[in-house]
Amino acid sequence: MRSFVLGLLVLALIPACEKGTTPSPVTTLEVKAAVDSLWAGYAHASDLRDGPAFGALFVEDATLVYSGAPTARGREAIQAFLLSRYGDIDPTGLRIEPDETRVSGRIAVQSGAFQESFLEQGRIDRTTYGRFVLVAEQGKDRAWKIRQLVTITDVTR
Repeated sequence: MRSFVLGLLVLALIPACEKGTTPSPVTTLEVKAAVDSLWAGYAHASDLRDGPAFGALFVEDATLVYSGAPTARGREAIQAFLLSRYGDIDPTGLRIEPDETRVSGRIAVQSGAFQESFLEQGRIDRTTYGRFVLVAEQGKDRAWKIRQLVTITDVTR
């Protein structure tokens, strides 16, 4: 929960960190498209249970906070966690509904809701709902990768 609050704090502080310039609408749309491609890569990796594909989405020292699981720190730990998370399920759909995406220089923060549907052990159809905060960072190669992903599953649905 602390990491989720930290993510929200980062989201709130980004405007204060700006150097008096606001990204152009085109730049903001380009960053949103890059973040959307990260989500598409996540869905693809989960569908294929592809560890290297998961790893390619994250910076080397990234952090993943997932409800009910220990925090995974570093690309290798995140890759191992996500492989174990999707190992026994068949993902049938991931839906991301961003509430807000803010951009400041080489950092983007997106928050919103998610819905993930899957079959457990090939027979039990389940859907989980929750909230997320994703912090993405643009590397020197101009590619965007996930620095931190915090997901909180909504247990009331």
